[in-house]
Amino acid sequence: ISDLQAADIKTVAAAAIIGSFGAHGSSLAFTPIVAGADACDVPICDIQETLDQLMNMSQNQRYNYANNLVLEHAKTKDVKVLKNLVDFGRKLQAISIEMGDEDWVSREAGTLANNAILNLAKYSAMNGEAIAELFMQLDSATKRYEVIQYWHQMIFSLEDVEILEEIISFGTLAKDYSAKIGDEPWIQRAAASMISDASVKLVALEPVHEGVYEVRLNKTDRRMLGFDRIVVLDSTSSKNLTVHFLNSEINRTAFSFNHATIIGNKVSGTNLSTNGPSSSFQFNFDRTSGEIQGTIQTTRGQKVSFIGERKFTVQDLLKGESPRVIEKNDIIGTMKGAILGVEGELSIKSFSANTYSASFVSNNGQIILDFQGKIFPKKGIISLTHNDKIKLVLAFRSGTSGVIWKGATFSTQNGEVNPAYFKPFY
Repeated sequence: ISDLQAADIKTVAAAAIIGSFGAHGSSLAFTPIVAGADACDVPICDIQETLDQLMNMSQNQRYNYANNLVLEHAKTKDVKVLKNLVDFGRKLQAISIEMGDEDWVSREAGTLANNAILNLAKYSAMNGEAIAELFMQLDSATKRYEVIQYWHQMIFSLEDVEILEEIISFGTLAKDYSAKIGDEPWIQRAAASMISDASVKLVALEPVHEGVYEVRLNKTDRRMLGFDRIVVLDSTSSKNLTVHFLNSEINRTAFSFNHATIIGNKVSGTNLSTNGPSSSFQFNFDRTSGEIQGTIQTTRGQKVSFIGERKFTVQDLLKGESPRVIEKNDIIGTMKGAILGVEGELSIKSFSANTYSASFVSNNGQIILDFQGKIFPKKGIISLTHNDKIKLVLAFRSGTSGVIWKGATFSTQNGEVNPAYFKPFY
């Protein structure tokens, strides 16, 4: 059948549904709403005409019509259909209230609109602000939590940096809104957990921001310890993205932040404390040039700005292609090589799915470092962290003398970067 015929059939079917409900004992005739020249691909072809028809019927009929749409479209993912239902549901609810229907009637029209909003928030293309606007329209904490959980689960299968950034933007807006309207703390915790996991995934996919920066303060504050280096590190632990501000002259950490987030080219974080100064920072960086500029402020002083440039980025280690997709058998075992300028052996094992534990022992046995981290099979990368202080990144690459694991270590304690290499164990 043609699109127009299909539309007419849908219209007649809708008319039959309304007509079948009866009208308080009368035999009110229902006039089918004609779709017109254009095909109708939404549930309510002519919203105003349908509302006019429903206004001439009983509250039971208005309830039944809304309820039928609620049941029929409970799992609908079509964005165009959902927008149509939101528009119709809101207008039907307003008319129901205006006509003095009992609460259960207008509430069902509201349910139609809210269910459609919920599905729109889940199945629309991810845009942080747009999804947040839908999130704020939902009428219950349970529905708001469902949206957060849906996008949280999506993170683990995503490899699109822009979508992850939008999820972080949505999570930030959702968390702030839930706090503002007094949602239970578990809603805010769910949003924070989503932001955290999205940040971890973003760091893993494009770690151009991860590394060491040399910076200069535009002004000093005698109540604040100065710094000249910033180290950004994916901790591969519950602390996620950590940022350390270092004073290399006295080899001391001026500030440290856990659970920092990145949105676009902006990294930010907050440290709240009752036994020391609370503080917050933010900086923007140029992904190509590595230039950086930002500010930091504590409860003990004025806001201080800084500028600088990137000295080292993990992204540089990811250049080139892996000769093949690495497998678990390429990782589990013991490799000979060197880190921090010290020769030794790196032993890697896995005691939990998708998590890798490693130990480096120097040849003289005086240096022992334990690591935990992950691998990226397609990129041929091992990313390991020691006590949230030392990062070891190795790339599986072809060289003049054959395949080798090569990379670097850098430390949040002093900002030093050292080459690392290991020979495959086969």
